[in-house]
Amino acid sequence: MECELCGAYKNESYRTVYKDDFVFVLVNNQAIKDGHLIVLPVRHVAHLSDLTGDEAKAFLKVTDKCMSVIAEQFDETPLCVENGWKFRTQQHLHIHVLPSKVPLRGLFAASEGRAERVYHEKE
Repeated sequence: MECELCGAYKNESYRTVYKDDFVFVLVNNQAIKDGHLIVLPVRHVAHLSDLTGDEAKAFLKVTDKCMSVIAEQFDETPLCVENGWKFRTQQHLHIHVLPSKVPLRGLFAASEGRAERVYHEKE
């Protein structure tokens, strides 16, 4: 049985917003909100440690570019998250990049009753 995300790479070009020899980016088909992207290696791997040096470099570079684009296109700050094994629905390595009104700590504070951190504006 083929991986759903490998299948999306081959068969769902309408969701693909970027691709090169090592990495591709899809609009998430179950997006949490507008701007929710997923960055994936072309080669099916499960862990970051499975990537070659060239793949890892491309993966991080494209993830960073997606974060820059989200920052430019939305009036929110981008978050970048990889789900741990327990929470994954797909075993193909992927990183979620999406705009957010609150920092990661704020999301945990809201969902798990954790303390918020005070953030200071850059001077």
